[in-house]
Amino acid sequence: MNMNYYPPNFDKNRAVELGKLVDAAYTQYDQRSSSGGAWQPAGYQVMAVIQAQEKGVLVPFGFVATKGTDAFVVIRGTISPLEWLEDATIVPVPFAPKWGNTTQGFKGIYSQLSPTINKAIQALQAANAFTALYVTGHSLGAALAHLAAADIYIQQGISPISYTLAGPRTGDADFALAFEQSGLQTWRIFNTEDIVPTLPLSTPEVEPVSLGLFESMSELILKTLLQHADATHGGWSYAHLTVPIAVTFQKGSIADNHNCTNLYNAL
Repeated sequence: MNMNYYPPNFDKNRAVELGKLVDAAYTQYDQRSSSGGAWQPAGYQVMAVIQAQEKGVLVPFGFVATKGTDAFVVIRGTISPLEWLEDATIVPVPFAPKWGNTTQGFKGIYSQLSPTINKAIQALQAANAFTALYVTGHSLGAALAHLAAADIYIQQGISPISYTLAGPRTGDADFALAFEQSGLQTWRIFNTEDIVPTLPLSTPEVEPVSLGLFESMSELILKTLLQHADATHGGWSYAHLTVPIAVTFQKGSIADNHNCTNLYNAL
């Protein structure tokens, strides 16, 4: 029996719908070498394909679509749960004036997505084609979806509603505060047994004390990275956005605990 409890304005059915759209974006990536649009979700009209460089190759990262009077920006994550670390260098960089910092990696990828997303939303707005705009993503795509929501708000004055799944921390405390003060609504859905939402670390300790890993090789490497970042960039930290929607399930592996389908099925 499902014993999850949700805030009054959280729409579970909408969250599941958006999770399925993210699954379509993963299928879009899997079928990138095929002709045709078999990946396109039934009942939705795809208005634009979002692309970015991945390991030196331009590949689809998602799409902009409509259904009825709703519009959707959908962004997939990377294929393995921790692969986003390769794409998302955690050095902090400014996102936008008065919007604090995001990571260098997140901004680098999102800067490739932004022109297509904003052009598609502008065209839809000019045609009065939607009354509600939703932004969604999974894993790395969740962080990119938060940046997309902020970017659309900054550039176009539109306030998307974001439902994100299994995302890492997107930016620092100033970014989280600016997001909240803008009035943007986000529902940050995650599994308590998933490692990805714990990253990047919120307040990294760079003093020579244990991080709880008992001076393992992993801890020593992590300390080295954190000390370099702290020395080079004057200290940094990251913060999650509200509102958190937590579920708990244990599937026995990092990949299964992080899986998009498993997450929205647990709602």
